[in-house]
Amino acid sequence: GDRVRAEHLRSLIEKGQDPVTGEELGRAFPRHMDARERAELLINELPDGLSESERAARVRQIERSTAKAASARAVHAFDMTFAPPKSVSVLWALGDQGVREQVEAAHRDAIDHVVTTMESDTIRTRTGAGGVVQERTLGMVAAAFDHWDSRSGDPHLHTHLVISNRVQAHDGKWRTLDSNGALFPSLVSMSEAYDNHLMDGLAVRLGVSFSPRTLSRTGREQWQVDGISDDLIKEFSQRHAQIDAARDDDASGHWDADAKAWAATRSDKRHRSLGDLTHEWRQRAAEVAGPTPLADVVGRPQAAPGTFSGHPGTRLPPVRSADLSDADVEQLAHRVVTSLETSRPSWSDWNVRAEAERVLRRVRCETPVERDVLRRRLTQASTSMCVRIDDIDRAHTPARWRRADGTSRFAREHEAIWVTQKLLDAEAYLIHVAETTGLPVVDGGGN
Repeated sequence: GDRVRAEHLRSLIEKGQDPVTGEELGRAFPRHMDARERAELLINELPDGLSESERAARVRQIERSTAKAASARAVHAFDMTFAPPKSVSVLWALGDQGVREQVEAAHRDAIDHVVTTMESDTIRTRTGAGGVVQERTLGMVAAAFDHWDSRSGDPHLHTHLVISNRVQAHDGKWRTLDSNGALFPSLVSMSEAYDNHLMDGLAVRLGVSFSPRTLSRTGREQWQVDGISDDLIKEFSQRHAQIDAARDDDASGHWDADAKAWAATRSDKRHRSLGDLTHEWRQRAAEVAGPTPLADVVGRPQAAPGTFSGHPGTRLPPVRSADLSDADVEQLAHRVVTSLETSRPSWSDWNVRAEAERVLRRVRCETPVERDVLRRRLTQASTSMCVRIDDIDRAHTPARWRRADGTSRFAREHEAIWVTQKLLDAEAYLIHVAETTGLPVVDGGGN
């Protein structure tokens, strides 16, 4: 796309206008009163016959109530962040110009592919009374902003994708995004897809390999570039360390402690040149990992074809979907379903898709298309092992209200809810036990 100018972005995001022509893109964004304006309106409506003390008490009450009330506001845009694993940012920060360019290219290619996927699968709008009809669109309008450091001055390559809350349907009209019905439910699976496409790209471009590690306090596995030490990753994760420290100091145990710790430690961002930052990063890396922190990281030879787990110092060869048999995919599908049924009581299409991406993380694919084909095979195999519990009979939908695949546009795409028969049987048993009113009979043996 073209370079974004500030005035163009302001026209699109703030005013909902075409950034070039100034034409209104659909209805104007509604303007909502803030707390001060609401308070003034209510105060002006107080009756004239109040005494001075009564009026003062009413004013205080109005000011308190309006200050506490959540302010309604129009949603102009959505911010989606694409950030690679920390080891990838370290590779980018410490590598030479050629390495840096290849990391940036793989990062942007992964984002581009996810954006294309979103436009195909998740960028929707709604029409009809109350938005009862979900409609496909001609794509998203968005601006991408690249950043290379964190607020603590660590290498943190990431891109903010600001998605306008204006999309054009096939009838030519501009409307808002179906955020709750399509965009938000898909975000985790899109993030998982970005990680996989990024790793595929870096393996092809730089010959790096990846493996899972446990570095966070939660014990969750994170896939990192092989050859970049844990000490180096921790050295360049100061922002993460600050959040963890603040989280540990919070004795409330409240569910939003992580968000509170993030906000409490969020300092103003300093703007420094990339040259100055790179010089500092290489000095810090040398103190932790010596003069060659990226030794044996790039250019790893491929393991023998057909090798699922490569030898140390090698990387797995890329595969095509056809290289995995139906039996291989079925085995992977068992892993997907087992993970889902041990972590949640039911799951959506998007949960299945996200888990399929995680299970496929150890597989490097030749191309983005091959990865998408393999992921579709795995999600289909996984759902075939599940039972759909929201599949209800609907009234007949006329052809004009059906999608190309025959499904009704009155139903949201990818809205299926799944469980396994094992969970249904367990639920039925628990209900049976709960409804049993008798007591176990103990055979006294005639005594």
